Amino acid sequence: MLAIERKNEILSILQKEQRVLVAELSTRYQVTEETIRRDLEKLEKEGFVKKTYGGAVLNKNSTIDMPLKIREKTNRKEKQKIAQTVASLIEDGESIMLDSSSTSLMIAQELKKKKKLTVITNSVEVLIELSGCEGIKVISTGGTLRDSSLSLVGKMAQDVLEKYYVDKAILSCKGIDLAKGVTDSHEMEADVKNCMHNCARTTILAADTSKLEHVFFVKVMDLSEGDILVLDKTPKKEWVDCLEKRGAVCRFMTDYERMKNGRHTPSAYVPTDTQCIITIGGDGTLIQAARDLAGRNIPMLGINRGHLGFLNQVDSTEDIDVAMDALVNDRFRLERRMMLRGTVFHEGKPVFQDIALNEIIATSAEHLRVLRYDLAVNDEYLNEYAADGVMVATPTGSTAYNLSAGGPVMVPAGRMMAVTPVCSHTLNARSIVLSEEDRVKIGLLGKGLVTFDGDTSKKAVTGDYLVVERSHMETVMVKLKQISFMQNLSNYLGNV
Repeated sequence: MLAIERKNEILSILQKEQRVLVAELSTRYQVTEETIRRDLEKLEKEGFVKKTYGGAVLNKNSTIDMPLKIREKTNRKEKQKIAQTVASLIEDGESIMLDSSSTSLMIAQELKKKKKLTVITNSVEVLIELSGCEGIKVISTGGTLRDSSLSLVGKMAQDVLEKYYVDKAILSCKGIDLAKGVTDSHEMEADVKNCMHNCARTTILAADTSKLEHVFFVKVMDLSEGDILVLDKTPKKEWVDCLEKRGAVCRFMTDYERMKNGRHTPSAYVPTDTQCIITIGGDGTLIQAARDLAGRNIPMLGINRGHLGFLNQVDSTEDIDVAMDALVNDRFRLERRMMLRGTVFHEGKPVFQDIALNEIIATSAEHLRVLRYDLAVNDEYLNEYAADGVMVATPTGSTAYNLSAGGPVMVPAGRMMAVTPVCSHTLNARSIVLSEEDRVKIGLLGKGLVTFDGDTSKKAVTGDYLVVERSHMETVMVKLKQISFMQNLSNYLGNV
């Protein structure tokens, strides 16, 4: 065995057991104790260990960063479990940012099973791992190479990251502490991680429990509402209570079935082999399920227990058993519904992005004030308007808010969208029906609020703009009844 190989193995043992004895290492590697002492002296000079009488202990200095090749060999089983669960949280068609770490490399290996992913990473090893994978677009941040971690860092890497806004950022760290937050041993690595955190709708922090209650040199971030912490096993109760109080979602490998009573069902809790989703409630329940499970392409059947229930196939007067029998015996057809993707830009940079099954709407953020906006389609300027708001609706959403605002009713399975002003203050403002390939840009000339399906929202200021286009994700609806869309309109809206 070469000296460098022996040194790396000694470091791996130290990572796992925290201490080594000269006599034991001498026997293990069949070399003299003096040779082992020289190995430990070199490791001490490099800052990785502290020599003790008869051996050495791992140096836990908060600024020491263990080489990536050593970290890849430690806690492999735990990291593999974490990687599998993180991958289950990623949907086909999503855009993600993935940092550089041994855990991230395992996550990248699991992501190969996904389709139509966009992965932005500063990890050289992840770039190599995902290169040539069909259906995965890989973007490198560029930047300054750190040899010990094979990561790209610095201002160039951060500048590239800030150009994008993604669905999820997957991050690792060196330590997590209830008081100090998420920390790392290297300042430039921490800057990149923090930048990824700021450029994502949701952050997934992947860490094994050995990193809990440890503080390192530089703070990366605090877990905030909607962020997900993936651990290899359940931490102490005070950790769970504190994190959930801050709005973080804790995911434990050993307690996968454990789910707190919440508003929505996380996509990861729905098994991959699910053949159909049944929602019980009103249209809002079905819409929320469609948003939560976007990209999964699981057919959905709505059972109405709300008011109008236009989207639901089984209304409150019908026998559910009959519907279940039709479902089980394949007496149905599937209908694919178009969804929208909206992106809010501030100073030319994307700051928020979400999807919608019904509509994306911009309204005034100032009470009892109109919203002034200009409209462009495919970068061709159309006009400037004043209204209480403006929405872009799908055919599915055309019978919702769009209908109340005087917009056109469209066939649900159609591939188009309607731009409809809400209570327009001009005589020339009318709804415009566009094709699925069109791109709508709404420039805000005052303070506004952009809302997606009445669920998520983003405040905007003068000069911000909203871009709406067709999402690559669709909602698949189960159709049990063989009645026409016109009959549906008459049944649901004729006497309302």
